[in-house]
Amino acid sequence: MGFIPGLLGILPLVAAFLCAAPVAYADDAPQEASGYRLGKGLHLGDSGLWLGGYANLQVEDLKSTSWQAQLNDLSLFVGWERGRWRFFSEFEIGDALEAGNGQALTTHQGYFNLERLYLDCGVASAFNVRFGKFLTPIGRWNQIHAAPLVWTTSTPLIVNGPFAMHTSGGMAYGNFEAFERLWGYSVYGGGRNQFDFKSADASSDDNYQDPLGFRLFQDAPGLYQIGVSYAHYSERNFHAGVKNLLGLDAFWTRKRYELSGEFIYRFGTGLNNREFDARDGSGSLWGLYVQGVAPVLGDLYAIARYEAFQREGAGSAGSLWLAGLAYRPRPAVVFKAEYRFADYADKNPHTPIFGGFTEGFAASVAVLF
Repeated sequence: MGFIPGLLGILPLVAAFLCAAPVAYADDAPQEASGYRLGKGLHLGDSGLWLGGYANLQVEDLKSTSWQAQLNDLSLFVGWERGRWRFFSEFEIGDALEAGNGQALTTHQGYFNLERLYLDCGVASAFNVRFGKFLTPIGRWNQIHAAPLVWTTSTPLIVNGPFAMHTSGGMAYGNFEAFERLWGYSVYGGGRNQFDFKSADASSDDNYQDPLGFRLFQDAPGLYQIGVSYAHYSERNFHAGVKNLLGLDAFWTRKRYELSGEFIYRFGTGLNNREFDARDGSGSLWGLYVQGVAPVLGDLYAIARYEAFQREGAGSAGSLWLAGLAYRPRPAVVFKAEYRFADYADKNPHTPIFGGFTEGFAASVAVLF
């Protein structure tokens, strides 16, 4: 890990720069004031237009590969609101800069992607409609996955592979009160991902098509949230066929402590809509994660996460443990460091989906502009 001491040596300089610069939340909610406000982005007069974005610098030193450093997320938000109409877009340059053991700094791996592009029409708090490309409303993590908004450099495996991160289509969503509780819902459907500039081989979204699903959650803002999700879609590669996914998610917070988790169970048919061949192992997929966050000293937090995952065709589940620290000198700036320990039968890092269980060290710096 010869690169890590050098990286840690420059982090104080990066911290000084980021903490001196104005930052903004990645919030596509409407804003009232014009001009630039710390934590609220740049608002262009009374035009309804606003700008934001985020960047993420990441380094990994994993057991299966040599160390690698990347500016792997550089995103620009463009939003607009007028009356009941709201537009939001996110343009991303992925892997803009990359360096590694024996590899000079390069931009050859960079790509452009349209992460989100949608138009909302607000009819009432209980009913709104959205058309375009948006984050698939399965669980919590996928909908708040931007690097400055989450506690770890790595993403739980159940968010990375079993379903599409984005949906291109339409969605109805809203909030309502029932049984003296606040509830929220999303009902959505779509087709193929028509707004992805990456090749089909490089896009995980392109592996899935024709989604139809919903999420229902009970919300107590600032205290807890409990949700349930269902999705029906087709998978094109790996274990191709029609899939059904059931999900549960929960979140609790108090006095800067957090506890969150998600569980998914996916089942369906295999290639050519045949039932999965029992000789290939289990025909279903399941996984979960549980994550805890605790304040340590001032703006320093400790993070621990446990994951379990079993893909179709695997004889047994794999487990992963994560221990890390996160430092937030400002709400929109976060420094992260973590180490992952894995235990699973198939330790080939190139195995589809199980590659996310690679052991090793990871660190990152993320900022919202």
